[in-house]
Order: sequence, then C-alpha cells, then structure tokens
Amino acid sequence: MSLPKENVTSRSDGRSQVRRAQPNLLFIFSDEHRACSLSGEPYCDVQTTHLRRLAREGIRFGNCISNYPVCSPYRAMLLSGRWPFQTGVVDNALRLRDEEFSLGEAFRRAGYHTGYIGKWHLSTGDHEAAEFISKGPARQGFEDWQVWSNTRHHFGAFTFDPDTGQIIRREGYSATLMTDAAIDFIGTHTDKPWLLVLSWGPPHPPFESAPPETMRLYDPASLQLRPNVPAELTSDLKRRLRGYYAHISALDSELGRLLDKLDQTEQVTNTVVVYTSDHGTMIGSHGLFPSLCGLAGVPVPQHCEGVDLSDAMRGNAMRAPESAFLMHIQRTNAGGESGKQAPLFRGVRTDRFTYAIADTGRWCLYDNREDPYQMRNLVDEPAYARTTADLEELVFDWLRRAQDRFPLDAARRRRSAVDAPELAPRPPRSASF
Repeated sequence: MSLPKENVTSRSDGRSQVRRAQPNLLFIFSDEHRACSLSGEPYCDVQTTHLRRLAREGIRFGNCISNYPVCSPYRAMLLSGRWPFQTGVVDNALRLRDEEFSLGEAFRRAGYHTGYIGKWHLSTGDHEAAEFISKGPARQGFEDWQVWSNTRHHFGAFTFDPDTGQIIRREGYSATLMTDAAIDFIGTHTDKPWLLVLSWGPPHPPFESAPPETMRLYDPASLQLRPNVPAELTSDLKRRLRGYYAHISALDSELGRLLDKLDQTEQVTNTVVVYTSDHGTMIGSHGLFPSLCGLAGVPVPQHCEGVDLSDAMRGNAMRAPESAFLMHIQRTNAGGESGKQAPLFRGVRTDRFTYAIADTGRWCLYDNREDPYQMRNLVDEPAYARTTADLEELVFDWLRRAQDRFPLDAARRRRSAVDAPELAPRPPRSASF
C-alpha cells in the first residue's frame, strides 16, 4: 500500500502540485495472487520490480488473512464489509443483493467519483456465463462500470458494453486492456476525488495463457518449490509455476504503467494505492472497507463488521487484533482431479497458531512460528490440549460476535451458545453512518 505524503506542495521538477483534502483511492485487486509470490520472498523466483517498490516505499501488511478464500464470497465481503452468511454469497456464481450498502455507495455519497473495471464475479453465472448488470443499485454505487465477462480467457476475452450489455470481443491480454481503461479513468477524473477498483483476472489459471514475453523470463527447471510440495508432483508443478509467475510479472508491468500515469497527472502525492488479492493458490503447497473509509475521511457505515486500521496505515501505534476469523461455508472441490472435498469449518489464526474445527469435530492445529508450511498437525497431541481448548473457545467467541450459525455438533453448540445452522442472508443492519 502506498499512502499520500503529508504537506507536499511542490514537485522535484519545480511544478506546483495541487492537492485536495480527500485523497483518491486506487484499489488494485488481482485474482489468486498469494502473498509469498513477491520478489525477495523465500522459495520464490518471481520478478516484481514495481510491486516490490510499492511494498518497500509504502506499508506492507504481512499478516493479512483471507477469511474465506473463495472468489465470490471474498469479493462480497470486500464490497459490503459483511460476512458471507450475512450477504448470502456463500459460494461462487451467487449475486450480491442490490440492497447491500457497498464500498462504492459509501464513497459515492461522500462526493467521490466511483469506478469499477475488470472482473466482477458477483452475479449469477460463472465466468463465461456471467450476467450483465444494468445501471442501478446492482452496480453497488459504481458510476463507471466496465466489466469483463469471461475472465478465465486472458487473451481474446469479452466485455460488456456498460450501457447496452452488448458483448464485445477484446483482442490482447485482459490485464493490459483493463489497465488501459484504468489509465483513461485516472486521466479523465481530475476535478474531484475518485475511487477506482481495478480487478485483474490473472494470475488465476489458466497459467499457460500468460504473455509470451513474460513466459520467457522463467525456466521451469530452475524454479524453487516450497518444502511442503510432494516430490512426485515437482515437474508438473514447476511448469504451472512458470505460468503463474509469468502472469504476476505481467501484472507488475501494468502496475508500473498505473504509477507512471499518477505521476504524469500530478496525482501521485494525493492517491492511496492498495494492492491485494482475494486469496492465493497452493501450487502444490498445502477489514478493508472501514480502513479505506478511514484513510479517505469517509464515514464508516454502521453495518461494517471489520476494524478501521487506517491509524496503523499512517504509521501510528495501534493495538493489533488478537485473531482473525476463518471459514469455509460450502463443500467445494479442494483436491483438483482427486475430487477431495474441503470440509465445512470455522477457525482462528493468532500470531502463534492456526486452529480450525470442522462440522464433524476438531480438524487441525498448526504452530505458525515453528511450522509455517503446516506440515505437522498438532490437534491430537496431548501436549497441545490446553492450546486447542483455548483456541476453540476463541472460535466460539467469534461465532457469537458474528452471529454465525455454524453447524457444530450438539455438545459444542450448547457450549458456544450458537443456534442451529442457518445460511439465509440477513439484511444489512443499517446504511447510516
């Protein structure tokens, strides 16, 4: 994350710099970019000059957690500030309800020009079948709305005409085309503060569809894999990793173009730049809403469940949250061709441990410091019985706070004071500030 510098009134080249009280926000959101895939990280060979610069010169949140690492549920959380069991978006290809009070609407009401460019994935239908969203509440407060329909085809993708819904074939790499549109947006809206969400489709598979010029940067045989990758999968996973890194390097170049545009239009010192992703990818390894409002001076809607971390983003002392709440709500394929199903679970991650309880009972406990690659499950080890019990109580506390009706077994349900399972979406409590 890159933050505006305070009290900047002139540029190094002598030109005056006009600054407004409210900063612009450029929120860049790639799909499936894991945090460890950044140049300089252990067991990582990816080349990311501009991302590394952003991390070095801005603020890097190295312990952020994707509470529910599935595309649509996470995107709904990002825009609404609410849990999936509150919005009803508990799996992919589900539509975010029109009446949700979103990030775009909060900023629009605060006087911002709002834009959304790229992958949407918050409507019925998935990827190629994604539906067109007409102007109105379903666009969640975004006035400029340029959405790609089949974002799994990174070349020769299709977009919707934002006014008519006509499908238009676009030649070229999708992330480059999306960035072109973002650059136009940045150059056009200079009269008042703006919020732009740029949602790139890569580095989501297919990995082989990365641009040839970045594919040539990587030799699969020389790529490192993390220690928890099974040896029998090495050759295939290195081929996949090559394409994954090639996508990320291509995105890094697009980030450079965006930063150049901010500099050219004299907006670089008054723009908050955020880079994040909905979740990562294993490659064989086994509260943004209120914070953005806080950075921009936009009132935080009462329905937001997250924590405003804007003080910490500005470099001020702030007590860190004790834990992050983890969840998996729908049974989805977790093992590729193996057909293995990920269990329903709720869990917590603290500074030291990661613990999860499935609908069938205790599932896993890992020591984040001693076992960062999660290769030793401690959940049944007697020496960790007290730790497991304490973390389970912390899960129960989260269930109560979030009003999450997770289907625990009867004994645990009584202890947690949580009712029977209920996934019907509940309306936002208030759109007031």
